[in-house]
Formats: sequence, C-alpha cells, structure tokens
Amino acid sequence: MQDIVGSGRIETFLSLSMLLGQIPNAAFLGNKNSRQVMLIIFILFSGVALSTLSQAADITGPARVVDGDTIHIGKTKIRLHGIDTPETKQECKDANGNPWMVGVEATAFLKSMTEGKEVSCSSHGNDRYGRMIGSCEVDGMGINRAMVVAGLACAYRQYSERYLYEEHSAMRNKAGMWGGECMAPWEWRGK
Repeated sequence: MQDIVGSGRIETFLSLSMLLGQIPNAAFLGNKNSRQVMLIIFILFSGVALSTLSQAADITGPARVVDGDTIHIGKTKIRLHGIDTPETKQECKDANGNPWMVGVEATAFLKSMTEGKEVSCSSHGNDRYGRMIGSCEVDGMGINRAMVVAGLACAYRQYSERYLYEEHSAMRNKAGMWGGECMAPWEWRGK
C-alpha cells in the first residue's frame, strides 16, 4: 500500500473527491437534478480511481531469480527498487570472521521466497539498462523490504530512502551481513 500512496493514485482520488465536494450548490442554482448529475460524476470518477488502485501491479507471474536484487517475470527484467545486495562474487566475513558469500545467500533467500509462487511488481520506471525498477510482493509480503530486514540487502540510498528504517533495524539486530563485516555492494563494485 505504501507504494500506491507514493505513486499519487490515492492523492488523485482524494483531490478529485475534495474538488467535487467544494463546488457550491449555488453553482447549480440548487437544482436537484444538477446535484444528482454531480453525484453520478463523482461515482464514475470514484470507480476509475478505485479500479486504478486495484490494478496497481504492473506485472504478475512466476519469477526467475537472477541474483539477490534482480528477477525476471516472463520476458520482463526487474531490478528490485531501493535495495542493493552484495554481488555473488563478493566475499564478506561472518560473525566469526569466516569467509561468507552473502550475495549467494541473498540469491538463495530470494528464490526461497518466490519459488513456485505468483510475484506481483509495481513499476517505478526503468533503469539505464532498460530493466523495470520494481517494488515486488509475494503472498502480500514486500520482497524488497524482506531482503533488507533479513540483512541480505542494503537500502540503496543513491536511488531511494524507502528502506532506511528496515536497514537500521537489521543493523541493530545484527541480521545477515550486519552480524559480520561486509562492504556496501556499490563500494565493492567501485573498487
């Protein structure tokens, strides 16, 4: 629901209903038929707004996991919005200082959440590689958020601040990569 609110669909609906509510009856000379027409217009616009809300997912289907922050649904490549996972070749250290391939675990975790299930994603546009940037969910659970809460993804601040709270919570709980030592994925790619 957060992504629907952020996309402006609810704001549009509320603005429309407030606008219709602010038109004084004097504009229609108090005519009963005019008020009925206004009510019909309001109901029609409400139906359009609500149908937009119910069709919030831009794509739905079984997902093929590419890595911890990329999936494919059909022929559509989707980069998970607002998160960045360690790369599959990126070595981190676990709580005991042992080598740990967090990117591999992030990929496995994403597969475990999505395997054999319908995944729904809402688009935030496309990235420079033509992939859809998506907020995705499965069984009503936000996938992007779950990856960060598990400590298997960072909030990708360069593009969004949406998951900062979840990241701070994962840090406090020493979840996943926060229990050991791991370079931020964007820093590792830049070295």
